Amino acid sequence: MKKFLSMTLLLTAMFLTFSACSSDDETNYPDITGSWSKISETPGEYISSYMEVTWTFNSNNTATQRVILKFNDVTSRDTSTSFTYEYKGSTITLKNDKITLEYEISVSGNKMKLGNAEDGYFDLTKK
Repeated sequence: MKKFLSMTLLLTAMFLTFSACSSDDETNYPDITGSWSKISETPGEYISSYMEVTWTFNSNNTATQRVILKFNDVTSRDTSTSFTYEYKGSTITLKNDKITLEYEISVSGNKMKLGNAEDGYFDLTKK
């Protein structure tokens, strides 16, 4: 009986040790890969405006922000900026050789909120 009790205690200790060693670093965050955009249009009697902001996140931790700005259907700005990113839960750090952005990020279905209090927030929809 003593041997049985010792083996039971040993197996219990091993079970608790192995289950406690599971990796907590492998938290699953919502998938952000793909293109997310926000379109704003302001019709006007004399001047109408259109702005599209698109963020594209690639699986290799690179990202691109594209901004298209039109007035009266004439493109006045069409620029793209490339970044690398590190995404951890509710924060994302975007970097290139000129700038580092620290943004809050939340994803719910096909909606993403991206930004911070200083720079403002993008309410994006997955394309």
